[in-house]
Amino acid sequence: MSNYQRFFIGSIGGLTPVFMFLYAVDFERYFNDTSTLKLIGYCVRVIILFFVGGFVAYLHNDENKPFKLFEIGMGAPLSSLVTLLQHRFLTLLIQVFKRLQISQLFLPHMQQILKRLLMKLKNSRSL
Repeated sequence: MSNYQRFFIGSIGGLTPVFMFLYAVDFERYFNDTSTLKLIGYCVRVIILFFVGGFVAYLHNDENKPFKLFEIGMGAPLSSLVTLLQHRFLTLLIQVFKRLQISQLFLPHMQQILKRLLMKLKNSRSL
């Protein structure tokens, strides 16, 4: 299988979240009052997902099965999304603790606990 074919199949896999979103969303509710900036952001997201999925599938040069390349392309954006969500989750949790005015003595200890928990999750996923 050529490099272009691997890239294209992985790119289609990378766009799977977009296809699922378009399938599941009520178009009138979401796209009726769309601003230009929101539409540009959505297009940028689609382009990034396309290239990330294709690039990771391209890197798997020993893989020639189309379905596996599709899965590889689909998994690449998801793994980067999980990393972003972990960071956002930790930041959000710290903000919640600060808003609840939890003692400043307790907050650094809680930050360390959450960071250890996220590291354990990340390490268990890499096994």
